[in-house]
Amino acid sequence: MTAGGDTSIPSARRVAVQTRKTKDYDVDPATLAIDWHHRAEQHGVDTTTVQQVVNVERATQQMSAQHHCADRIVLGEDSLANVLTASDATFDRRAVLRALAEHTPAGATVPELERRAEQFLASGQVEAVGVALTGVQYSTVELLAIETRLLDTAIARQHEGVGLSDATAVEGADGLSDQQAAMVTKLTTDGAGVSVVIGAAGPAKPTHSGSPAKRGNRTAIP
Repeated sequence: MTAGGDTSIPSARRVAVQTRKTKDYDVDPATLAIDWHHRAEQHGVDTTTVQQVVNVERATQQMSAQHHCADRIVLGEDSLANVLTASDATFDRRAVLRALAEHTPAGATVPELERRAEQFLASGQVEAVGVALTGVQYSTVELLAIETRLLDTAIARQHEGVGLSDATAVEGADGLSDQQAAMVTKLTTDGAGVSVVIGAAGPAKPTHSGSPAKRGNRTAIP
């Protein structure tokens, strides 16, 4: 560089690259590992020290992740019960896991979701009511109490003598088949406070379920 009269920094960089010793890529991995260990030991770093540092950091990360996951599950037991019974009277373990996951916007680990699901199913708010293809079926204690109260009320009102109508009022009614007319007659003459009609869904149901309301003091719910 001096002989050529060029002592600039760019020239120095070019000369450094041109004169640099070529790296030896044909190095045995085992030999390289021994050399690394030897260099680390010169600085007081051995395999045991490194492993201890790594294990402490990993345990800290796992504990932090567990706390974050617990905070991210936003559904409490009351809210979870309301979600599960919003449109169904029963639910299974899969439904609980699905509800928890859907209401955990920041995400959570599978073990954390399973722990919360088992905790909910073992709580005093839930009761097993049967077994289906998907496993044990559950319902909430609150919903079961409501159903029991409704059934008790219906049974108590069997002979209340309300909603009575003349049996001949149904004869010759337009649009009713013999079977439908018999059903309407039964509903308007048995005097029960609550009556249940079982039938297939269809356009005729509103017609004949509305007939008792027209012929007596009863409320028809299609």
